[in-house]
Amino acid sequence: MPFFFTAWSTFLVALLQPERACGTAAGMAVFKAEAGLHAHSSTQLRTRSKAKAKKGDPEDLAPMQILIMSSPKEQKIVYLQLKNLKGYSPQYDWPVLPPRVSPLIDAGLTTPMGLAVDRTHGYIYVADLDGNSIFRYTFFVVDGSAGEKKLISDGVQLTVVTGKEPRWVSCDIHGNLYFTDQATGGGGAVFKLDYATIQELASEKFTAADLQTVQEAEEEELAQAEAAEKLAKSGNKLPQTPAPPPKPIIHILYEKSANPNVYKPSGIATNGVDLFWGNEKGGDSAGSVVEGEVHPVAPATSGDSEEGAPTFTTKSISMNSGEVFGLALTPSYIIYGEGTQNIYGVKYSGGAVTTFTNKLQAPRGIAYDGDATAYVADQGSQAVYSFPCGILAPVGITRIVGFHDVYGLAILNENDPAWHLSAKGGANSLRFFSIAATCILSYLFA
Repeated sequence: MPFFFTAWSTFLVALLQPERACGTAAGMAVFKAEAGLHAHSSTQLRTRSKAKAKKGDPEDLAPMQILIMSSPKEQKIVYLQLKNLKGYSPQYDWPVLPPRVSPLIDAGLTTPMGLAVDRTHGYIYVADLDGNSIFRYTFFVVDGSAGEKKLISDGVQLTVVTGKEPRWVSCDIHGNLYFTDQATGGGGAVFKLDYATIQELASEKFTAADLQTVQEAEEEELAQAEAAEKLAKSGNKLPQTPAPPPKPIIHILYEKSANPNVYKPSGIATNGVDLFWGNEKGGDSAGSVVEGEVHPVAPATSGDSEEGAPTFTTKSISMNSGEVFGLALTPSYIIYGEGTQNIYGVKYSGGAVTTFTNKLQAPRGIAYDGDATAYVADQGSQAVYSFPCGILAPVGITRIVGFHDVYGLAILNENDPAWHLSAKGGANSLRFFSIAATCILSYLFA
């Protein structure tokens, strides 16, 4: 019977999770084919929305969205569906009662802070400060009643970073992960973890504790070479144990000890080419908002190019605030919040800083919806607000939903590939079905 169960489990994995059964390259080929179909579906959705907007249908003026929130004190992640830029929760007697959040992850977290959504592959990353880790969860968008969309997770917690003090995270379109840590490098550092490496962790080839920096890997390789040379000189002719496979790499892009624009780095965002972060302390000298690169390369030394944190690859975009927390990118400018009251906007080229609003108490996470609206988590008033951000100008804010100790913020849009991968039988739905089927088989043949 155990053999029968193992065979069935292997068959299910091969059938429903080809990226694990056939390797990363084959899995990515499957994903690219699916992504092309979903991109076409997203184009059709946008076309229909524009057509209905011309007819005056207000329900289609904005795409469906899901707002995801973290609470360090509640130790959980929750979500809220947005319909026409407003909170929508029919399961809680909406619209008679105000909208309420729904639970997504309510166990296994200590101090969840920054959030990031991989809109391409369907994952949520959570920076757990006191847990000294970053966790990844798979999510699925499913249909509910009355046009409701529900966000669910398989509950599997994958540790992708450990031994750090992560506060904020960001994810690019390729699935690469970026995060800030205020302890490394004598005052903070900015890290990058490649998507391919994360997938190796997911396949259990390595663990997060095995991650090495480039410098650590070079030192280990040098030590192994010296040991082999010493052994050869000793005249030992016995067969030698082959060297272990190289450990996965985590990149330190910038750190305070080597870069004057890093000082307690906080909110972080990327467009896949450039990297932007705020400084929670010292922003009026190190830079309130700083621009860097996703692939910084140190100046050539003796004809060789080395990875590192050189000063010439970063520049300060603004220096108006010494204390910056959340940060988000629009096509034209950067939105960021300071410790109390203010949300600012500044062009990528720098220059004058605009105050969007000064009506908040303790703004933290910020999310941009991809069109002309931004959302901010106000930890002080324990609520999430929205505001128009189509132009750099003072605006009013609108309360969306209340949530105790709200901190991190991320947004998922129906035009994102991950929404349709999970909702229409894509990779995430297959993964979920695989897990469910395996659990059933385990019960039947235990």
